[in-house]
Amino acid sequence: MPKLGNETPVYTREQGFDMQIAYDASKRTEYVGISAPGTATSVLKWSIYRLKYDTTSGGVSIRRYADSSDGFEFSWDLKHTYTYLGI
Repeated sequence: MPKLGNETPVYTREQGFDMQIAYDASKRTEYVGISAPGTATSVLKWSIYRLKYDTTSGGVSIRRYADSSDGFEFSWDLKHTYTYLGI
């Protein structure tokens, strides 16, 4: 797919993604971040989402992206500072 305007490619099938996972007190996945391989956790090049669990079934009931964006514009180190609407 060609680039548009000032876009920078962040993913190709050949390179894959790096993933970080943070767990809550119950040892369930709470935050998931993905980025290009080798990206430092401190730079603003992560896509981060947070999971909420259903109190009855225990399964995931909501997934919300940091500041309502699935863009690669966040820092994994700052994941707790973003807003996850509906969580």
